[in-house]
Amino acid sequence: MPVYIFVQTDLMFNGVFSAVTQLSQRRQIGHLGYKSVTNACIVNRESIDTFDNAYHWARTTAVILRNFMIEACNLPLFPSNAQTTIPNQRTTRIDAAGEQISITSLVEEAERVRDSYDQLFPHYLLQDSANSANSAPGSFVRRAVIVVRDTTTDTWRLYDLHTTLRWQRMPNPSTEWKTVGTVTCVGGIVTKDANADAWKRLLLLIEDDDDASMKRADAIVEALVADLKKLDVNPNK
Repeated sequence: MPVYIFVQTDLMFNGVFSAVTQLSQRRQIGHLGYKSVTNACIVNRESIDTFDNAYHWARTTAVILRNFMIEACNLPLFPSNAQTTIPNQRTTRIDAAGEQISITSLVEEAERVRDSYDQLFPHYLLQDSANSANSAPGSFVRRAVIVVRDTTTDTWRLYDLHTTLRWQRMPNPSTEWKTVGTVTCVGGIVTKDANADAWKRLLLLIEDDDDASMKRADAIVEALVADLKKLDVNPNK
């Protein structure tokens, strides 16, 4: 049962997101359940919300968000005890409803999900975002991952994993940060429909054979060339 992972930074993400959105709007995705992990304030190892600089804040925040994601997706990479997987976080809250979310029970697949998620929140991106936003209230970063699991010949399971990070760097003292992170994983099931346009697009995007990969590469190149032509730029120069 292969797993396909689409990160918001990938070229294919928008196509997959569009197809999934269309399937959802047509009520062709059944809701399975969700799990959300959030906190009142991201803190350091001493359980206080002060950091020497944006670098230390960003490093800590990236690790905490990853742990939140592992908990929200029930990945088999840490013990299930929230106090173990999400240490030193003030009033961490876990909400869940419906079927228990479980993207995978295999460690290798879980590591793929984790590594893909890490692409969204490298510490240097968070550091640059924090420095550019400075002390502006309500600064935030929002990122998403879509995971598709081929479960049977008739259905697929879809997992929408989205993260919202909000922070404010306090002016006095400047080492104090108010940071709230929320990671939510929503699970759905879709019945394969050979006649649905959205389904055809989703199928083309996630096919794993070499021919499909070449089609995807050709489509990307054609789109880039078309954009360059609009700008009156010769791509062969």
